[in-house]
Amino acid sequence: MNNSGPRRPASADPEPPPVLTLSPSSEDSAPTPRIRSHELFGPGRRVIIEHSGREYTLIITRQGKLLLNRC
Repeated sequence: MNNSGPRRPASADPEPPPVLTLSPSSEDSAPTPRIRSHELFGPGRRVIIEHSGREYTLIITRQGKLLLNRC
């Protein structure tokens, strides 16, 4: 007979996985800026955003939604 330790009953619930807790970075704790779309677009419906050396076009669609495309 093998007595390698106490056995759990077959009906026992398995232990839940450990919870991963991440500490906030300095970027996460900074307040998020809020920009109104009319401040960004002015009278137009399109702006070009430069990010990491690439250009993106942000457009207000006819339905009033925002669409971001890489140029």
